[in-house]
Amino acid sequence: MGKLSESMITLEKEKVLAAVKEGLDSGIDPLKMVDEARDGLEVVGDKFDQGEYFLMELMRAAQIFQAAAEILNPVIREEYGGVSTKGKVLIGTVAGDIHDLGKNIVKILLECGGVEVVDLGVDVPVEVFVEKMKEVTPDVVGMSAGSLAWEAPPRSPRAHWLGKRHRDAHGLIGLGS
Repeated sequence: MGKLSESMITLEKEKVLAAVKEGLDSGIDPLKMVDEARDGLEVVGDKFDQGEYFLMELMRAAQIFQAAAEILNPVIREEYGGVSTKGKVLIGTVAGDIHDLGKNIVKILLECGGVEVVDLGVDVPVEVFVEKMKEVTPDVVGMSAGSLAWEAPPRSPRAHWLGKRHRDAHGLIGLGS
């Protein structure tokens, strides 16, 4: 692990951002830096799973990762082109849920990988997903939901209703516990 991932693991935002800027100045591929930051983020997730870190640290790591991505994404678009993408994802948190930590991490990782992401935000009614799907014609629709805000697929009437109205996009539902 390098300086970037180590700083991510220790949740030191200034050191992460300095490592990103230093890497860019040194000509390091920004996608490699995203991978290194993601490695650090995975260790933070492991520490959370083991009870060594708590929700606060997990949220802090996501915020740090997002700050690093805000610096790296424009460089990635410039170096790898911003015109053609590897697909389009419509993403949002379903109505009844205002938590967006997981959604934001997925969004950042997708954007860093060259995927166009249309983010609807939080507490989004399924009807808004359907209307936006018609407008932006995504390849994938990602819906984030806390377990209390969503009924388990495949019985979910929301998932069924959504699928009946837009058969050209794949669906991805992320459930928190």
